[in-house]
Amino acid sequence: MLRPAPGPTWIAHADPRATQLLVSLWFVATSDRAGRAAARAIAEEILAQRLKYVRSDLSASYGVSARYRTSRFGDAIRIEGNCDAARAGAAVRWILDALERLRLGDGELAADFVRARRKLLAAALADAADVGAMADRLEDAVVDGLPVDGGAWEMKAVAATTVADVQAVLAADLQPARMVGLLSGAKQVVDATLAAAGITGAVQVAEPN
Repeated sequence: MLRPAPGPTWIAHADPRATQLLVSLWFVATSDRAGRAAARAIAEEILAQRLKYVRSDLSASYGVSARYRTSRFGDAIRIEGNCDAARAGAAVRWILDALERLRLGDGELAADFVRARRKLLAAALADAADVGAMADRLEDAVVDGLPVDGGAWEMKAVAATTVADVQAVLAADLQPARMVGLLSGAKQVVDATLAAAGITGAVQVAEPN
């Protein structure tokens, strides 16, 4: 199990060659990998849909991704994207607020859940007819220690998952105390973003000359 220092922990990386600001947030996940696989998949899709706002409304990024990363040492959620320097502060603050709303289970979660579950079920049905996609899913199942039955387990599990299941995963896996955040870019941009987002106590790291 990954055991980060109690956080959130912020790293401010000054890169004089950067033209944008890289925002990378890692949350150590504590939900059960196998028992909550379907709920995690739905939660991941909800995160992706929410984070589209950074591009569509804030026009601050070409896209911010959200993915579960698994390893033998433990699991984490990685949220990452490059942001426009002038809008980075607003984008980071919005992302943090959005993650907190999801962790607490806001009023939009139920509708987001329905859309995300429907999308995953449609994707699973489409993959069942695609030999290459099915092979990839079987490989992923073996790596993650999940049942190997052609993906049928996933469709059944996703269909049986409730919004309460997903809320429990989000509450467990988006704990601020288990987050490490990296802001990497030109020093003046990093400093301005920290100030605009209200982030204090960041560890300063400079790129060697």
